[in-house]
Amino acid sequence: MVVLLRKIILLTTLLTCQACATFSQELRQKHTVIDENLGLTDKLIIDLVEDSTGLLWLLSENNLYWFDGSEYNKIPHGNSIHQIPGNVFSQLYRSPEEEIWIVYNKGYSIYNPTTHSFSHFIDIIPGNRKEVFNLVAVKEFDLIFRSDRNSFSVNRLTKKIATFNSNTDILFHQFSKSLPHNYLATSKNNGILVQFFNNQPTHFISLQNKKYVQNAQLINDSLLILIQTSGIVLYNLLNGDTSNLIQYPTNGKLLAYNKELKLISKNKNEILFLLDNELWIFHVLEKQFTNKIVSLNGKNLIDNGYYKNGYFDKMGNLWVSSNLNGLIKISFKTQPIHLIGNNIEDADFIKCFMVNKSANCILAGTYGKGLLLYDTIGNLIKQFPLKRANTEAGTIITSIGQLDQYHYLVFAFSQPEQYIINIKTHTIKPVSIPTFKSIGYYQEIIQLKPGELLYSSSNLNTTKIKWQQNQLNISFATVEDRVQMEAMGNIKLQHQNIESITANPYFTKCIRQLSLDQAGRLVLQRRNTNWLIGTIKGIFEFDKNAKLLNTYNKDAGMADEYIYGLVLDNTGDIWCSHNKGISRISKEGNILNLTKSDGLQSDEFNYGAAAKTEDGQLFFGGIKGLNSFYPTLINNQLETPKLLVTHISTSDNKLSTDTAFWNIRNIELPFAKNSLKIKVSAIGNFSGDYYNYQYRVKGLFSEWKNLGRNREINLALPSGKYILEMACSNSFMKNAIPQKSIFIKITPPFYLRWWFIVSAIATVIGILFLVLQAMNRHRYQKKLATLKMQQQVENERRRISRDLHDNMGAYTTALLSNVEKLKQQNKASDDLNKMESNAVNILSSLRETIWVLNNREISIAEFSDNFKNYCIKMLQNFDSIEFESEEHIIDDKNLPATEALHFDKILKEAFQNILKHSGATHIIFKIESHASLLCFTIEDNGKGFNMNTISRGYGLENMQWRAKEAGAIINITNNHNKTGTSIYLKKINR
Repeated sequence: MVVLLRKIILLTTLLTCQACATFSQELRQKHTVIDENLGLTDKLIIDLVEDSTGLLWLLSENNLYWFDGSEYNKIPHGNSIHQIPGNVFSQLYRSPEEEIWIVYNKGYSIYNPTTHSFSHFIDIIPGNRKEVFNLVAVKEFDLIFRSDRNSFSVNRLTKKIATFNSNTDILFHQFSKSLPHNYLATSKNNGILVQFFNNQPTHFISLQNKKYVQNAQLINDSLLILIQTSGIVLYNLLNGDTSNLIQYPTNGKLLAYNKELKLISKNKNEILFLLDNELWIFHVLEKQFTNKIVSLNGKNLIDNGYYKNGYFDKMGNLWVSSNLNGLIKISFKTQPIHLIGNNIEDADFIKCFMVNKSANCILAGTYGKGLLLYDTIGNLIKQFPLKRANTEAGTIITSIGQLDQYHYLVFAFSQPEQYIINIKTHTIKPVSIPTFKSIGYYQEIIQLKPGELLYSSSNLNTTKIKWQQNQLNISFATVEDRVQMEAMGNIKLQHQNIESITANPYFTKCIRQLSLDQAGRLVLQRRNTNWLIGTIKGIFEFDKNAKLLNTYNKDAGMADEYIYGLVLDNTGDIWCSHNKGISRISKEGNILNLTKSDGLQSDEFNYGAAAKTEDGQLFFGGIKGLNSFYPTLINNQLETPKLLVTHISTSDNKLSTDTAFWNIRNIELPFAKNSLKIKVSAIGNFSGDYYNYQYRVKGLFSEWKNLGRNREINLALPSGKYILEMACSNSFMKNAIPQKSIFIKITPPFYLRWWFIVSAIATVIGILFLVLQAMNRHRYQKKLATLKMQQQVENERRRISRDLHDNMGAYTTALLSNVEKLKQQNKASDDLNKMESNAVNILSSLRETIWVLNNREISIAEFSDNFKNYCIKMLQNFDSIEFESEEHIIDDKNLPATEALHFDKILKEAFQNILKHSGATHIIFKIESHASLLCFTIEDNGKGFNMNTISRGYGLENMQWRAKEAGAIINITNNHNKTGTSIYLKKINR
């Protein structure tokens, strides 16, 4: 009896273990919980469907939404083509004609993806408006709807009711979008009647106790699942075989929720069961539940409530809704990013870590939960809270250093003792070293090699820690130690410690170039002969001569600039962590940004928590766990999502169109509305905010403009024709292939149209012609009048000249003749001499006046010749005086007669004064003429004169007056009692 009991116990144990093994395989998947920040205000989503464009449509009990990959847009209530009239919704359906049917209490509306508009069919469902109908089957071109009391069919093409029946049969199944729906399963007598619409025979399944059957779902052409409270039964319609009861893995039975169990086809052989608050995959051929879908850290995706509905989109993503936890997106793609975490509350804040793959161990120092030990696949081995006496919180671990293969030194924040842990025996012991009495939060152990560590204290002294014969030896770091640390190529330190730790002015020189003297914490990484410096303003690459080569920041495409961790992969690409995830910078400068949507523990990481193992695996620690991945797997995840234009507006006015924005290919706008705002989004494996967007406007500029994660394009275009090209991907691509193009034509304003320009030019030419004609006419008339006046003046001048010559000249000559007779008849007296002199002067002035009237202008050469002739004539009576002349006439311009007269009078006055008063024996006359200057000079070698005592009879005032009238300057230079006099007459032509 005892032996039998032992056998029973053993058999029971084996069966239990087998059952546990059957249900124990977890399928860890990346998931995203949709919150209100994206515009989805309703948490309870009752139905989902994807249209032909790729937009996801979601239905709550009272609202309809569409998801463009980035935002959830609520359809307003109303009766227009862009509104929805219902307020109590029940179902969504995508027809073979690619229309979306929305069923509600008043009827149904049909969405057209091409025009992004609705057609409404209201008040055509018989019965009370409060009666809720659901789509239960599809029969050729008819859709069959059913409520608790009635059923009817609607023709998909005409949208009209074809038949209506009042039926009390119990309907077992609700419509499933991913399972066959060309049948009806109803309750008949003590069994289930399955009726097909494709000429298959009707089946009746006899049941001994049908009240335990909650639902019946056809999962392929021959297999029906009978859903019960404690499990499912498979029924083969071809041969009538029935399987044994297959129990649910959720504690053996469904919870007592008043809901239908939802089934979703994952592929040909796998069905997804929404079992209360768990998701399970059922393998049809194996006839068992094989995998439980959990989060990356092994937890259920929801804690409370139950799953309401689910839907697989074309990308393979699973969207599930729940009654309390909102909408969740689950990616079924292979996850290259591994999450290491645990179920210990608030213990996933990884401050520092060390990876030892040979010992299959990861040491993780946390913020307030002490030290955690994991194996390399993420299973928690042991926790060391390291609580201080009389405290509830655990210790903050600031840094970890490796002593040998199994021993590690652990530094705890602000504690009088540190710890040595043995990862082989999983034991830990405190050590008390006076040097490390007060450990700062950001003070780091710098690993030189196993057993040799450096530590920089707050007083800037660098200490060396050496592990020898299981003992810690403390000494001051040497220059050789610092050189060894630099040779390792990876350093993390405080900015103020950079000189004391590295002892190399190279790094200080680099930092000063960045104007980051208060840079705080730095991470330094060598790449070949260059150094990469991670700062609060991005990553800067310097060559060996401290010359800045590259800058990687937000402008270059990075999601964030506050760098926490920095490592290089085996190909030389840069991987860095920051406040918005992880970024990869390729050697070509292309940037890939990873976020929580990619499977990261969160978007925020911790300073210095980054490492690479010998096999190339990268590790980054953050506030919710530790991520690990192989870069090659990440690089293979690059994708090009579908790009949609979701909004177009001009000057803040929505573009009026009868076509959906994403189908627009051409835009023509007047110049007054040349300001365009275009919003785009991407539909892919990730949220639209994950992707990098870029655009260019051919006809305006040819280079791609990087928008980063900004999805809005703002343009102000001059008149002309352009092609707007857009693209998106995981990262900015300098040679991207356009995914979307829109031809844009900005018509010029009327004043820039060809007809207006031609008309304006013709008008201007006509006006100019008339103005010029009038001006020419006026100029001609004015010139004619001037010529006429000049002719009259000329005639008058000639008349006056003749009158003066004939009359005044004759009278003056007669007067001179009479005076001469009187002198001959009578003895000459002073009075007669004076009369003769006055008559001669009058005659001379008269001749000059006649000369001015007869001559309008005279050339300089002619003037010079006349004056020289005058001088020679006057010197006939002075044999002792020599005369010399010099001419430099480059520009022989004409002098006006009045101006020439003034110059003639001045020069003659000066010449006569020389003859009368100077006693000179040599006289020189010089003339110089070029474009800007006219100069006359008379020099003598006489006795000169005293300017202060000279008599006014010399005529100096008269000479100065005439020079002023002629616009000239006269200058008299003399050397009294020495070498004679020089008279300069100069006129400057401006």
